[in-house]
Amino acid sequence: AASTLAASVLSPVLYEESTLRMVQIQDATLAGAAVMGMAGEMLVTPFGALIAGFLAGLIPPLGFRFLTPVLCSRLKTQDTCGVHNVHGLPGILGALLGTLLTALATADAYGGRLELVFP
Repeated sequence: AASTLAASVLSPVLYEESTLRMVQIQDATLAGAAVMGMAGEMLVTPFGALIAGFLAGLIPPLGFRFLTPVLCSRLKTQDTCGVHNVHGLPGILGALLGTLLTALATADAYGGRLELVFP
């Protein structure tokens, strides 16, 4: 939900016609799923999930507007489906979130399962 909110706010700002692009909403939904899928084994609070989803929702519109043209012109990549912006960068954000949650894991949060999650 937070990822679609971020994209629906940012998408009209980035493009000249100032209208909401539904493909950006779809991409933001997939980006939010990619972030939480990478950090899925960790205990994420609802507030943490909102922040992660909001950040994930910013990645596809910004990536398609600024990063994809640079990758196309300089590296000659042709990412026509936006896999880099929809799955790649949000996956990296999810991996960083999982790493942060692993570093912050306590026995109080996981109870007796801490040794099962982190052998």
